[in-house]
Amino acid sequence: MSQIDAATEHFIQTKVTAIADWGNYLTGSDKVAAEQLTKGISAPDRTAKEREEEMAEIKNVAAQKHLPNFELINARDTDGNGVPDQFDGIKVNGRVLFERPHQQQGGKHTEKELVKMITPFMANDSQAGSEKLAKAVSDAVRDNELNEPQLRSLLYRLEDSRAAHHYPSKISLIDVNGDPMSVDGDTLAITRPKTSDFFKIHR
Repeated sequence: MSQIDAATEHFIQTKVTAIADWGNYLTGSDKVAAEQLTKGISAPDRTAKEREEEMAEIKNVAAQKHLPNFELINARDTDGNGVPDQFDGIKVNGRVLFERPHQQQGGKHTEKELVKMITPFMANDSQAGSEKLAKAVSDAVRDNELNEPQLRSLLYRLEDSRAAHHYPSKISLIDVNGDPMSVDGDTLAITRPKTSDFFKIHR
């Protein structure tokens, strides 16, 4: 059962209704509503469970408003329970109303740049290759000050890139420290066709 409070439910209803008003493209208020909804619901100060329920409610209201091909951009699971709890924007009928940039806070590179830099390391099916891949990801964590949700988002995009290139090495995060916002002491698992390698994240 949903635990969404009345104020948040009203916020979602109001913003999705604004998006659903097809006259809004004249004033851009649909884009404003999409930006406010994305930034409000996907804020890092909310728990993953809260965001899961709020994202489900957004989709429910969008269905009630008969919004065609409504999509939460880059909806993803950051806490490992299989339910999306984070997203980067809103698209309706193929039209992007808002998508936030993927610049990591305090970082040197955007998420897109990191994916481009790290993907080639996923091509090597060897112990040495795994070590280089783990180092590349650890370096990205350190240099870009990534927290756990940001790292999970990066790994999600890396997996898409790996699959597109048909590279053998998959990489995932094992939460060791129990802190949903920190990767200090956590482990990277690199799975190759016949074996797996494990590396502690270093900063």
